[in-house]
Amino acid sequence: MIRLIATPELPARRNLALTEALLHGDDEIFRLQRFRPGALVGAHQALGREVDLPWCAEHGVEVARRMTGGGAIIMDPGILGWELILRRDRFPAGLAAAGASLCRAIAGGLAGLGLPATFRPRNDIVVDGRKLAGTGGYFDRDRLLFQGTVLVDPDFALMTRALRLPERKLSAGGDFAARLTSLRAEGVRLRFDEIGAGLATALAAALGAKLIPSTLHDGEAARAAALHDAEIGTEAFVHGHHLHQHPAAADRHARRASPAGIAEAVLRAQAGRIQAIAIGGDFFITPPRVLRDLEAVLTGRRLDEAEAVARGFLATSGASIAGAGLDLLADVIAEAACASA
Repeated sequence: MIRLIATPELPARRNLALTEALLHGDDEIFRLQRFRPGALVGAHQALGREVDLPWCAEHGVEVARRMTGGGAIIMDPGILGWELILRRDRFPAGLAAAGASLCRAIAGGLAGLGLPATFRPRNDIVVDGRKLAGTGGYFDRDRLLFQGTVLVDPDFALMTRALRLPERKLSAGGDFAARLTSLRAEGVRLRFDEIGAGLATALAAALGAKLIPSTLHDGEAARAAALHDAEIGTEAFVHGHHLHQHPAAADRHARRASPAGIAEAVLRAQAGRIQAIAIGGDFFITPPRVLRDLEAVLTGRRLDEAEAVARGFLATSGASIAGAGLDLLADVIAEAACASA
């Protein structure tokens, strides 16, 4: 049995805290969610580089940090969010296979609404080549968290104004918004609950499971409130690593592009040793916390041993990156360690 929960429109940080609370419960869940206007960065991104913070503050757009990787996104009341929390043992073939299976199910659910929606690897669902939905997720211990959005009637102007979109997104293939579409633009005018029902039906069939309508338990709401107040809702968590907040405090930097996304490492060194290091980017790594563990292992190490230490740690970490090998991280760390101060 998978619980089907639809929660009301919430601020971004409250929604993210609820995700984390449900992830560490016992049940399998499919949650439909709505957001007030918010700019959400991935777990490992530098907030100020991805989001126009002064503009968001002026226009009442909340900024928040996801527990998942990936790139910065905008959520607003015209976007339907959804998330699946499932047992890991449903997907013995791993995260990439899980993602492909779930994306095909979501695409099928959208096709059932009258759209020629198809899955485009690595994590998009498109209509005639234009992105309608994005997804991402990770394994956490014995659980899978897989999330996505459906562009129902979004504020495209908000996306381009609140985010500091890289030049490659603004220029590649024409206007950024022109490479997106929405249910409204495709002529589909359904209520959010009707869209959610279509997705739920398709997922139930794909998973061979029954989805039972449910509501939040008191303990889940209390756990979400506690997580929000202690971590996810705090400015320290949202702004992230101090080296990403204040890059001038770092003296070495490396950045690499890959099919999995951008990876970067910034570090501060003294007397040949790493004093502090931040590893980030817009890739999806599972489990996300492995980057913080790697930073801790590297702090205090000699620059000339950083690559070997990183490779040794990653080889036994059990981590994986969607669309790339762990060499992506070891290579960017090695490059940063060898960079000129």
